[in-house]
Amino acid sequence: MAAIQTDMERGLTKILATYSSRLGLSLTPKDGAIEIGFTQVSRENPDKMYSMNLLIGDDGVYSVQKVPAGMEGTMRSLVEELNERNDLSWFVVQIRKALVDNCPL
Repeated sequence: MAAIQTDMERGLTKILATYSSRLGLSLTPKDGAIEIGFTQVSRENPDKMYSMNLLIGDDGVYSVQKVPAGMEGTMRSLVEELNERNDLSWFVVQIRKALVDNCPL
């Protein structure tokens, strides 16, 4: 069983490293939440970090805090759909798309 977990951990680590280097994705535990951050969103400033905190309530309902300015309505819609789908990978992809669509080139 430990070998399987180690293989899974290596696989996840490799995937996260790829997403980090190519999309600037970072996932960081922070104050009872997970900070989801992206760089490489803006062509003008590829090192600028855009982030928000994802929380999971005791009832399993997702919410976000500290949303980038101007993204509140979009994030509210995405979180509603996340709660319907319960698909975090979909959510992360949609966050990045929304940031790119709303960011100056």
